[in-house]
Amino acid sequence: MVFQRTDHIPVLSLISEFDRSDVAVELMADSTLGTSAVHVVVVSLYSGQSKQDAETLQTRTRVAYLIDAKTNLVLKASQSNYNENNPSESQRLDTYFSDYRNVGAIMVPFHQEVFADDKPFLNMVFDSVSFGIAVQDSDFSID
Repeated sequence: MVFQRTDHIPVLSLISEFDRSDVAVELMADSTLGTSAVHVVVVSLYSGQSKQDAETLQTRTRVAYLIDAKTNLVLKASQSNYNENNPSESQRLDTYFSDYRNVGAIMVPFHQEVFADDKPFLNMVFDSVSFGIAVQDSDFSID
């Protein structure tokens, strides 16, 4: 089976790779999100030819996950999105996950709201989710 990391399904995102030797995990102080008590876990990649390279990668891949203390579902992921042409420019992305449903033993958030620098950026609502379905290149053609 081929594994593809995906950020829109938290269980398949970087947090699922916490036990790899090149992944750094920090357990931060518990907090609240709205009325929910949450655990805050920060995950990032940490590797490179030098300590400076590793620290740069860690900064650029750092994602803070706010995990519901009762359900253990990710309610929010926060990260910085860096400009490819000017790495000193970045924007804050906050993704809120809700309407979790069980799909083949994986809890999938069917509603996701993304804010870029606190402004609405994307609102995704899935009608259905399937795993293990063959997808043809032609499904992604631009007309």
